[in-house]
Amino acid sequence: MVPLSDLRGRADKALLDKNAEIVVYCASSSCDAAEKACGELTNMGYRNVKDYSEGKADWVHARHPIEGKAPITS
Repeated sequence: MVPLSDLRGRADKALLDKNAEIVVYCASSSCDAAEKACGELTNMGYRNVKDYSEGKADWVHARHPIEGKAPITS
């Protein structure tokens, strides 16, 4: 988890590929920090940023990974 206030400093060090797919989400669907993080990352030059608006619990329930690369699905 990366707080929105730390995003800029941590992204520059951890997210080196500006073309990589990046999915952001909040703890719940009622939070808007992920939407703000998408905007911030896009402003920083990341080109493939997505907001998973349903929140972390739904993401985990769908068996998506918390860190690393998501499995390729067709």
